[in-house]
Amino acid sequence: MSATLQSLRSQQSDSFRRSACSVAAHLCCRTCKTGAVHVHIGIQDGGVWELQHLKQLAINFCAMEPLIDRLVPPSRRFDQNLYAKSLCQLFPSFQDAVLAINEAQSIDQLIKTINPGTDPDKGGRRYKLNFRALHKYNTVEWRLFGGSANASKITGCVLLATWFVHRSRSAMVSSPEMYNPQLRYNSQGSCHALVDFLKPDCCDELLEWIPFRVRGLEQQEQNNSSLHDKPRLKQE
Repeated sequence: MSATLQSLRSQQSDSFRRSACSVAAHLCCRTCKTGAVHVHIGIQDGGVWELQHLKQLAINFCAMEPLIDRLVPPSRRFDQNLYAKSLCQLFPSFQDAVLAINEAQSIDQLIKTINPGTDPDKGGRRYKLNFRALHKYNTVEWRLFGGSANASKITGCVLLATWFVHRSRSAMVSSPEMYNPQLRYNSQGSCHALVDFLKPDCCDELLEWIPFRVRGLEQQEQNNSSLHDKPRLKQE
């Protein structure tokens, strides 16, 4: 799915996404556990990406990745998924990430820094945030979202990816304490930090969806944990 900031301001675009998902639900479409929603964010009217904007996007994603992980299924968090690898794990610390990213003198150098891999068509693009799509589609690809045919979830994923890219044009996360790939943020902390970053000029639908999504996933995890903890009846 591709999107730009301007297209998401269109009610017609939102109506199309919801209608497409409604048709999928009516046809009883289902997604498997290994499926994913990939969101490509481009620049309106074939515009040109600025290197500084891409650097700030990469740095912000590294800083916020543990928080964004709270919005995806457990199997797609941290560095557990072969097809959506962590950017955090590439660097020993947040400061190292900032230094390495800022050293890039071109978009190609930046891509090699945050999406390393000998095979650009496979391993090199299999990161949560894939910059290699810039060469093929002139987009930045978000690969971390789990598969779904639910209109609200897909809309939330598209809004998050688009507004995060847009916000990274003018804002930079500079809190190294956020950088911890193994840190499990509670719902309160995750919501507040991410919402505060996106807040200026952000749409209300996304600001409401983030805490709703976190609570839903946490409830689902609790339910799954309860099922595993229940004693099994002895078979006669």
